[in-house]
Amino acid sequence: RTRAAFVVDQVDPLTGVSSERATAMLAKTVASDDLGWSTPAVDDFAHAWAAIAAGDLATARSRARQIEATVSAQFDRASDHLVVPLDVMHHQLLGLISYKEGYPIQAEFHLKMAAQLEQTLPFDFGPPHPVKPANELAGEFLMMIGKTEETAAFLRLARDRNPGRLPAST
Repeated sequence: RTRAAFVVDQVDPLTGVSSERATAMLAKTVASDDLGWSTPAVDDFAHAWAAIAAGDLATARSRARQIEATVSAQFDRASDHLVVPLDVMHHQLLGLISYKEGYPIQAEFHLKMAAQLEQTLPFDFGPPHPVKPANELAGEFLMMIGKTEETAAFLRLARDRNPGRLPAST
């Protein structure tokens, strides 16, 4: 498992976690490239995810900017299967940061954009690609802000795209 997959499964940025726990989660893992995409950007995602959960939005913003730079640098010379997952993760981070800063409309925009971008990716066997399914995160966010009808639609899409993934199936 990648560091990002471990952190995403253990830390919830919507509800938060202590910075000590988030740091401990990152320390227990080893960066790897078993999904075949840019390890530094996926590692940035894991660090940003944990930073958001711990309330360290400056670090999260910095890591999100690094992912954005990677997307921009790879856009012209890489195929969509490399760039789009990173763009999805970038929008997920922007959505979570916006929510934590008190901008739920911006958060909703970015999380829905991430879900829309993810839908353009071909189906792939194995772990979710990107690390946190975008429809799942959007559904969790929409549930939290009380948009239950939209929540169901996003969680259904997440379940259909990632069958058997426990968070989206419950």
